Amino acid sequence: TTQPYHLPSCGSVFRNPDPYAAGWLIEQIGLKGYQIGGARIAERHANFILNCGDAKASDIFRMIHHIQEQVEKHWSLCLEPEVRILGDFTKKLAMESPMSLEQG
Repeated sequence: TTQPYHLPSCGSVFRNPDPYAAGWLIEQIGLKGYQIGGARIAERHANFILNCGDAKASDIFRMIHHIQEQVEKHWSLCLEPEVRILGDFTKKLAMESPMSLEQG
C-alpha cells in the first residue's frame, strides 16, 4: 500500500487532474516531506497531508494553498481539493500573522 497510515490525515487531498495523478505532480516538484507547522506532505504518497501531532487547521490550509501555488507555477495546472474546507481561514490567518499565505 502507498497510503500513509502511521499518522492522522484527511485522506487524499486533491483530485487527479486527468491524465495526471496529483501525488505524482507534487512529488515531481520536490514537495514530499515539506512541512508547515505540524502539517507535512507524506513521504510515502505526496497527495496526503499528515498531522505530525500538533497541526492546526490553519497549517493544513496553508499547506493546501502552498501545494496549489507550486503545482500551478511548475505545471500550469490547478489542483482542485478533494477535501471539504470548512470555515473562513483567510480572515483568521490575516489576524494571526502579518505574513501572507504565500510565505507559509
